[in-house]
Amino acid sequence: MSKKIIIFTYYWPPSGGSGVQRWLYFSFYLKKLGWDPIVITVDYKVASYPLIDESLSNISRNLRVIRTKTIDPLRIYSKFKTGNSRDGIPQSQVDNSSLINKFFSFVRGNFFIPDARRGWNKYAIKAAKSIIERENIKYIITTGPPHSSHLIGLELVKIFKLKWMADFRDPWSNIFYNKYFYRLNYFQKKDEKYEKKVLESASAILTTVGEDFHKLLKNKIEIKQKFFSIINGYDKGLIKSIIPKQESFFHIVYTGVLTNNQSYKSVFLAIKKVSEKYPKIPIRLSISGKVEKLIIQKINSTLPLVEVKYLGYVSHREAVILIKSANLLLNFIYNDVDKFMISGKILEYMASEVPIISVGSKKNPISKLFSESKLLKVIEVDDLDGSYIFLDKLIKSWQSGKPLFNKIKNIDMFSRENLSKELDSILRSI
Repeated sequence: MSKKIIIFTYYWPPSGGSGVQRWLYFSFYLKKLGWDPIVITVDYKVASYPLIDESLSNISRNLRVIRTKTIDPLRIYSKFKTGNSRDGIPQSQVDNSSLINKFFSFVRGNFFIPDARRGWNKYAIKAAKSIIERENIKYIITTGPPHSSHLIGLELVKIFKLKWMADFRDPWSNIFYNKYFYRLNYFQKKDEKYEKKVLESASAILTTVGEDFHKLLKNKIEIKQKFFSIINGYDKGLIKSIIPKQESFFHIVYTGVLTNNQSYKSVFLAIKKVSEKYPKIPIRLSISGKVEKLIIQKINSTLPLVEVKYLGYVSHREAVILIKSANLLLNFIYNDVDKFMISGKILEYMASEVPIISVGSKKNPISKLFSESKLLKVIEVDDLDGSYIFLDKLIKSWQSGKPLFNKIKNIDMFSRENLSKELDSILRSI
C-alpha cells in the first residue's frame, strides 16, 4: 500500500521557474516509487506568480492537487506599480530606486514576517487538517521560499503526530535581499525566531546544498537535527530528446533571472574584447528569463558588434532547446550567498554538454561540480582576463569547425529520477 504524503508548495504549475520544478519532479517520481503525493498549493488565479509556464502542467496532470485561497498583498503591489497583477512582483531583487519603493520595501520587510505570502497559511492549514484526519496522513513536506510555508508545518505538528521534512531551497533569515528591506532589529529577531522554531521542530531538514549551509543552520539551534541535501537535478528525458541545432554563428546563452545582485559586467567586457578581435565571426548572445530593461540596455551598449537577443521568459522546454543550441553558457552567482545557494539550472547546463562560465566566488558549491571538466569554469567577479582566455579558446575551436563539448562522467546521478530515489530513501529513514 502506498504511503500518503502532503507536499505544501506555494509555487506550482502554471507558475514557472526552478522553484516549481524541484517539487513538481519530486512529486512525479515519488508516485512512481510507491508514494501517494497530495499537493496543497495556491489557486493560481489569486497567487502572486511572477512567471508562468503552462508546459509544466503536463508533468503534474496525474498528481492529486488541492488549490486554496490566499490573501496576497504582492498582487496589489504589482498592480499599483505596473498596472497588472504579475509584472511588478519582485524576484530575487528589491527595487529601492524611489522613495515610494523604499517605503514599500520597509513595509514588506517589517510587517510581513517571514514574507508577504504568509496569507496563504490559514487556508492551507484548513485544507490539510481535514485530509490528515480523513486519510490518516503521517508524512508532510514544506518547501520555501516563501519560508512562511514552513509555518504551516509548524502549526500542523502541534495538532497531529507527523513526520515533517522542511525543505530550504534558499537561506531564510540570511537571504541576501533582506538587507534591502530596512528591517528593524525587532522584526529581524522575530524572523530568526520563526526559523529556529522550524529547524528544531521538523523531523528533518532538506537543502539544495550542504556543508557550509548546514553548518550555518546547525549553529542556529540547540538540539541535534537531521540534515540532508539534494541538489536540483535535470530532466534526463527532456535533455536527450532535444537535438541541438547547428547555428551559423557562435552562440552564447544565458537563461534565468538576471539582477544587479549578480556580477555580469566583466564577462560582457570579455565578449566585447573577443568580438573586436574576431570582427568577421558572427556572435549572438541570447538571453531568456526575467531581466530588467535597463540591464538589457547596458548589455546592448557594451556589445555593439554582437547580436543581442532578449527573449523574455520562455517555457522550460524552450529554455532547454536554447541551452542545447549554445556554444557557451553563462551563469552568474548571486553576490553575498557564495556558500549557501546554487543555481537551479546548473545541472541542466552541465547535462547539455555545453561549456560553461560561472561568474562568482569559488567558494560556491558550483566549484566542486565543475571540477569534473576543464570546460566548466568558475571565474571570479573581476577576472576579465580569465573569461576572455576561455572564450577565445572556444571561439577558435568553433571557427576551425570543431566546437568543444563537455563529457561529464556519472551525470546520470543528478537526473530528477535518481535524485527522487535518494529522497525516497531519506523519507523512509526519518
